[in-house]
Amino acid sequence: MGKSEEAIAQFEKAIKINHRHIKAYAHLGLALQDVGKKSEAESIFDCSELVAKYQFANVEGWENLAAYNSDFKDYIVRHPTLLKDRPDKPINRGSQTYEIFTDNNPVMAALSKKINSSLHDYFSRFTDKSNYQFFQNLPSD
Repeated sequence: MGKSEEAIAQFEKAIKINHRHIKAYAHLGLALQDVGKKSEAESIFDCSELVAKYQFANVEGWENLAAYNSDFKDYIVRHPTLLKDRPDKPINRGSQTYEIFTDNNPVMAALSKKINSSLHDYFSRFTDKSNYQFFQNLPSD
């Protein structure tokens, strides 16, 4: 509490300057909640509108999803940058690779293509009908 009303004005100003300022939206929603403007905050944090799940049944270049998943798993567990219990990272008894999406391996290229296609589909749902300024005039790539 305290300076939330002032903060709201500043976050709204930041959004007018850059309508894709993600942190301004997030903090605006929190400040709106703080001053009891629940419905306005919910318009920012509308999970039913903003959260989507994309599943795919096949991957181009593989006979089926099971074959792709097998190759994907093998690629990851053999990746040269795979580290167990990486220092200073929030991984407890796990492993992490470095920059695996920069690889040109067919498995990663196929996954990147699927992710990019899903993102394009997700964003295109909002471009024409959204009340969210964030989704207006999205880049094409």
